[in-house]
Amino acid sequence: RVLRRVRTWEIAPMYLKVGVLNSTDLELGLQPYTRSLTVDGAAATRTRAQGFGDLTPRAKINLWGNDHGETAFALIPFFKVPTANAGLGNRAWEGGLSTPFEAELPHGFEFGVMPMFNVLRNDDDRGNHFQAGGALMLGHALTEHVDGLVEFIGLAHAHRDTPWERSE
Repeated sequence: RVLRRVRTWEIAPMYLKVGVLNSTDLELGLQPYTRSLTVDGAAATRTRAQGFGDLTPRAKINLWGNDHGETAFALIPFFKVPTANAGLGNRAWEGGLSTPFEAELPHGFEFGVMPMFNVLRNDDDRGNHFQAGGALMLGHALTEHVDGLVEFIGLAHAHRDTPWERSE
């Protein structure tokens, strides 16, 4: 039985980026419009929220395979600025590090894996906890300008009251 379910829709989430060095970009993650519905089965409540989301400044530092080669590896340190409208964010500064690795596979396929390490605010707003996880991706060009991909994301929290998460 699901005690709490959150459904979120985002319109035009994006990262704006500018190259500052041959292997380094500065990026700004934006969530221009987010709509969220939280259904809490235990409390028998439904909560809706909508509006602008949080900002996420980050840097992408390519260690190899910047624009060529069969493999690529980068470091992406980031932090979250709590700018979300009421009910959408947790009003906390958070941050972490992603480490994406990509490899070209035969027949035009691409494989990616991205371990993630984050420090997040506890739901009770008392202290922080560590979150580790990662993403697996398999992609292929559908047309000259469109790629298709399948991605799985799994996250585990080092906080006893925070459950394992997945996204497909």
